[in-house]
Amino acid sequence: MSINANGSRQQLKPIVLDGPSPGIDDTSVAYLVKSCGGVLLYIRRYICCVDDVTLTFKVYRMCRNSINNKAKGNLLYWREIKNMGDDALFLGGRHLLCVKASNFPGCKPNAIYFAPHYWEIKYDMGVFNLKDDSMTPLYPYDQSRTCILRPVWVVPTYTWR
Repeated sequence: MSINANGSRQQLKPIVLDGPSPGIDDTSVAYLVKSCGGVLLYIRRYICCVDDVTLTFKVYRMCRNSINNKAKGNLLYWREIKNMGDDALFLGGRHLLCVKASNFPGCKPNAIYFAPHYWEIKYDMGVFNLKDDSMTPLYPYDQSRTCILRPVWVVPTYTWR
């Protein structure tokens, strides 16, 4: 829902998803983040309920559809996207970060770098390519090992000159 507080009366308006649901019967986790270009993104992470590993991601961007009828105002809705341009997302647990990939050597654009969504899960780490829905491991590992360090996303605050 969205709230329009521009007039004297507040009005609730629905925000709708554009297109069908992904059709996955497992659990999902939702995230909101602002892209590097300032657009609000809504990320759904679909997780297998049997082994708690990430199955796929869906990314939606906030869109505004102006309606000619002034009484109805603007309709906000989510549209699924397959291209974030030069943006890359880093997420783990309940945290999400968006960076411009070209500012970080080796960082893949249009990708979601992900770490476990729960602290108990040790092996759910990888890189999701939004364009072709492919996933690759974040780094090679042996699942028989019991001590795998979780990645930590660090963004430097300095600039190169």
